Amino acid sequence: MGHLRPYQIHRSGTELFNNRGIAYGSKGDYELAISDFTRAIELDSKNAFANYHRGLAYGGKGDYNRAISDFTRAIELDPKNVLAINSRGITYGNKGDKAHAISDFTRAIELDPKNAFAHYHRGLAYGGKGDYDRAISDYTMAIELDPKYAFAYNNRGLAYGGKGDNVRAISDYTRAIELDPKNSNAYLFRGGAYGSKGDYDRAISDYTMAIELDPKNAFAHYHRGLAYGGKGDNDRAISDYTRTIELDPKNSNAYLFRGGAYGSKGEYDQAITDYTRAIELDPKYTFAYNNRGFAFRSKGDNVRAISDFNRAIELDSKYALAYYNRGLAYGVKGDHDRAITDFTRAIELDPRNVLAYCNRGFAYYNKVDYDRAISDSTRAIELDPKNVYAFITRSAAYRGKGDYDRAISDSTMAIELDPKNALAFYHRGLADGDKGDYDRAISDSTMAIELDPIIFYVFITRGNAYRIKGDYNLAISDYTKALELDPKNEYTRIRLLLTLRNVSKVCANGYIEEFRAYVNTSSSSSFIRTISKYYLGMDGLAEKDVLKEAQRGKDDRKIHEQLCEAYYYLGEERLWKGNRTGAKEYFQKSVETSLYNFIEYQAAKAILEKMKVN
Repeated sequence: MGHLRPYQIHRSGTELFNNRGIAYGSKGDYELAISDFTRAIELDSKNAFANYHRGLAYGGKGDYNRAISDFTRAIELDPKNVLAINSRGITYGNKGDKAHAISDFTRAIELDPKNAFAHYHRGLAYGGKGDYDRAISDYTMAIELDPKYAFAYNNRGLAYGGKGDNVRAISDYTRAIELDPKNSNAYLFRGGAYGSKGDYDRAISDYTMAIELDPKNAFAHYHRGLAYGGKGDNDRAISDYTRTIELDPKNSNAYLFRGGAYGSKGEYDQAITDYTRAIELDPKYTFAYNNRGFAFRSKGDNVRAISDFNRAIELDSKYALAYYNRGLAYGVKGDHDRAITDFTRAIELDPRNVLAYCNRGFAYYNKVDYDRAISDSTRAIELDPKNVYAFITRSAAYRGKGDYDRAISDSTMAIELDPKNALAFYHRGLADGDKGDYDRAISDSTMAIELDPIIFYVFITRGNAYRIKGDYNLAISDYTKALELDPKNEYTRIRLLLTLRNVSKVCANGYIEEFRAYVNTSSSSSFIRTISKYYLGMDGLAEKDVLKEAQRGKDDRKIHEQLCEAYYYLGEERLWKGNRTGAKEYFQKSVETSLYNFIEYQAAKAILEKMKVN
């Protein structure tokens, strides 16, 4: 019996250390647990139980390498130890080693085919690899083995969601909630599925429930913010993003989307502040650079906008949206060549990018390349037959080519698609005027003004139509309103002076003093300023000075356009001074430029027709 005593003491010692180690481990006191399991192993180096539990303690500490070493030793000592095999698989998964994890869970299932736990965790590993079909298969088997396995339903829902099957995902999350009504993650994930379907109200309801169950869940606040944003409720979205940031101050995504919500409200300074903070947290955050660039562009700061778009492109040379946005910024600056280059790159990266085609078409239009503008607008319409702005741009391009019927047809289509689109009425009004149908031009311009009373150039268009029709008082009213909205439009000042002359010499002379004061205190392009000074009798300018300045255009096209204008305005001055023959000569020259959509051409033509009658 004496020979048995040491063995009994030894066995009793390992059990005592093991039991105390388990107690420590259950309290989360992993260091003391490891110490006890180590002592048990020292007493019995073949103690699989102690190796297994020490592995659990190391895993609890996040020391996955030592945990795997202990589980491996436990398996060597007991090759059919399913618990150790499963635990090693979980630890491999925690390390991101999905292949070894799957291998262990597969071995556990071979040893115990009805082990729901092993099927569930192999499903997790497959899901982590993006192999959703195999993940679903394993979760389904786990559910068959344990119909009340809430986590299996929850994660099968995630796998269905990964496949884009939100209907089945929602069904699984709902079952998980029925089995465990306090499972905040199930509410969170179901909210995500509803959000993916665009059902923001149900998404918000689920996120709210997740927050009630776990008030400090930053993820739930963040996603509820996304749902509120999807509904256009930017104030509530901002509130949730702010709470997310309070709970997780380094959440760069929360700053990004809060910046987006501020931007949607037009609060660009606050948006820029948030995007800047997102960049500080993540200096390679391409979306933050792009969005900050968009905010700068919205403020009119295209230099900083382009700088941010440049950085976004440096970080991701295939970021189509950054090219598109930089193209917009270049376009606003009048650099249409660079704009076209960027829109072209955006289209190469995303051949179905309707907006890139629309805006490249508009850039071509601004370069007077009407055929390419029409081509791009047509492609945009093919991709999106309800794109109002593609029809408007194509209408403008057809008008530029003198094809007024097609221009009117496209503007009419834009109006049918969006009856409250002021620009569509404006462009149809322009084409109406080009055709000489000034009554319709006035009607369309009036409708545009009713829809958007602050578009100054619509008042100019209607004023021009009234003037050509001889309705001078109405023209004066429109020109005056246009100048209230845009005081720096010098062409409108000249046309107002001409129209006042038709009404009253006294009124015209009174306006001349105001016009002189404007010229003396403001800057303008050299050509139009020369015409203004000529009319105002300043600097001793004569006809030859106006014509000389017209010849200084940057290219042949510009010279041609300036001559059309110069001949008309010189003709008006000759007519005012009683020189009808000389006036007719200049009006004829203006008409001979064939710039049909220039108001100067149209006015000159109308005056010549009146001269024939009289």
